[in-house]
Amino acid sequence: MGKQPVSPRIRKARIGALIPVPIGEEVRGTLNTLGFALCALTLAICVVLHVGSFLRIVPPNWLIPPFFLVFGTVLCSRAVEPRLRLPLRTDKVSLVGLGLLVYAILLFVYFYKTTGGASSVAVVEGQYVSMYKDHVIRAITEEEYRMFPNLWTRSMSAFMGMGAVFCSKSFIFPQWLKNMVATDDYSQRRRRDMS
Repeated sequence: MGKQPVSPRIRKARIGALIPVPIGEEVRGTLNTLGFALCALTLAICVVLHVGSFLRIVPPNWLIPPFFLVFGTVLCSRAVEPRLRLPLRTDKVSLVGLGLLVYAILLFVYFYKTTGGASSVAVVEGQYVSMYKDHVIRAITEEEYRMFPNLWTRSMSAFMGMGAVFCSKSFIFPQWLKNMVATDDYSQRRRRDMS
């Protein structure tokens, strides 16, 4: 059985699905503000979860809201800037994102080394054990059993925070927020001092 020939109409529909739909400037501005707000909210929640994982036990199901926020951010990003930007940029936000990427990778390595490659923990015959799928890896202490969800939350919050920082590069910093952060007097004094 050979390949069926594809009709020109179907071929055109497939190619048309790859071409982004043009959106108006007003919609683009709204999506830009929404995407930037989702990035900021995702990063704030991830920071709270990450710091909280050092102080208390934070269940991994708290990672669900930032996951959906990152997903919304990516959708807004694709609508605002439909083409991929592949060249590496070395501005401050990119460097923060790369730093978070390195930190997230180091946390995953620490998580793997600490747990011995475990994907879950359980109580088997009255003893705490770490497991990979259905196989018991080793017996663990009660403290390790309780800290397992924290390690997962810590690693994933760092990873999603890094994603939010990289997605923020797709959006223009909102003007109303620029006005709140730096007043004209400050900007003018700084320019005058640099001259």
